[in-house]
Amino acid sequence: MLFIFLSVFILAFGAGFSRFGKQLAAGLPLAAIVGFQAFRFPLELLLHDAYREGLMPVQMSFSGRNFDIVTGITAAALGLLLWKRSLPKWVVQAWNVMGILLLANILTIAVLSTPLPIRRFFNEPANVWIKDAPYVWLPAVFVLLAIMGHVVITRKLARG
Repeated sequence: MLFIFLSVFILAFGAGFSRFGKQLAAGLPLAAIVGFQAFRFPLELLLHDAYREGLMPVQMSFSGRNFDIVTGITAAALGLLLWKRSLPKWVVQAWNVMGILLLANILTIAVLSTPLPIRRFFNEPANVWIKDAPYVWLPAVFVLLAIMGHVVITRKLARG
């Protein structure tokens, strides 16, 4: 699982800061890049179902300590607003920082819920469900896309 987490970070930042990430930042409207992060809303609903079914510990759902659902909901709203009109840059910057912090929160909780020596959440089940198919798609694809999306938004905002 540590290999998955490290690989996700390397790939997400690598792609976000690559020429491909630069092309996304330059070629896509800010509304689309922000709105893309709305995928986190239904994903958080699925995570909540995983908790209710006993696959995942409560702290990784919005019933516990995961508030990333806010990023997904606000991404949809902010993306639509940006599509309709221009907003001050600081609004998108503040939203992006919020999304990064909420993502960092759940990633920290996920790592601290694994059965490793650094474990701090000792309730069961431990966070081992994401190592098996099809759940491995959560860190391997969706977390990667969320991180990369924030990198691309940051690059877009830096371009002016």
